[in-house]
Amino acid sequence: MKKKEVSPFQLLSQTEVYSNPWISVKEDRCIGLDGKDCLYGVTTVIDGIAVLALDDRDNAVLVREYKYAIQKRSIEVVCGGIEKSDNSALETAKRELKEELGIDAASFTYVGVTDPFTSVIYSKVHLFIAEDLTYGDHQREVNEAIELERIPLSEAYAMIDRGEITHAPTIILLQRVQLNKLKNKLDSLNLQS
Repeated sequence: MKKKEVSPFQLLSQTEVYSNPWISVKEDRCIGLDGKDCLYGVTTVIDGIAVLALDDRDNAVLVREYKYAIQKRSIEVVCGGIEKSDNSALETAKRELKEELGIDAASFTYVGVTDPFTSVIYSKVHLFIAEDLTYGDHQREVNEAIELERIPLSEAYAMIDRGEITHAPTIILLQRVQLNKLKNKLDSLNLQS
């Protein structure tokens, strides 16, 4: 486990100004690097998961869903918060994939964690790739207006380039798959020579 880095800011006070089951907002009064008082607002979001499901035809199985905060539909991977009842990020990934899309996956690959908003938001997102998919019935929450999208990987990469896919964990997962495919192709070429 990594040792926690010592902050160059001296914390004077911390006040929680808002909280609900998913987020908390705190206002920190500090002494800044210049020796003067400064304020930081920090939003802590419960840890979450992001799952890129890949079908056997080289499609990314994504969701198109209206996202309240950005006030528009977003094309992205399945995401969700790690609830207290879940034992692990993997258990959450399996649950969210089943709930949102009705998909069970025989294979889950953990590809790491990302800190998507490091200036004012503390939120860890665990990243997974799911393969060997079986489709069944979903159990979406009442406020989830989700449309399943099967998008060829080549088109998904083009959608990132065109700015049609903007969700950071989705971009990271898709580009991770693209890099792995390129690496495998290069490895194959090197074995042939």
